[in-house]
Amino acid sequence: MNYLSMKLKIISILFLTLIIGCKKKDVSYDQNTIACGTKNPLENLPWLKNEFKDIANYPDMNGIVLYEYNGEEVINIYKSYYSSTYGRPFYCDGKQMQFSSGEDLKNYLQKRKKIAVLFGEKFDLTP
Repeated sequence: MNYLSMKLKIISILFLTLIIGCKKKDVSYDQNTIACGTKNPLENLPWLKNEFKDIANYPDMNGIVLYEYNGEEVINIYKSYYSSTYGRPFYCDGKQMQFSSGEDLKNYLQKRKKIAVLFGEKFDLTP
């Protein structure tokens, strides 16, 4: 075998490996879940639908979780490219929660109660 033929075979194998390895996953989630007074919030809350579209094909590294905090429902969005492992919490109207201090964030993390995982594989219901 000559050098060029060998090089083409290696490139072909690498290309096929790349294509097979980057296959998008089918998206599945419970469409009967009710959050923020809305059935199937990933489809029926416009602001959440936009956030979901960004991560829908990657449930192994992103997530959307419904919490209850101080009597309100809060939706945390976890995207793999966020710099924080705490995700970003949003009120039902799509407004992002703001914390004025590290103590406020700590309080939120300790007192929130996980209600449901709306999307994502690695977001179980443990506290």
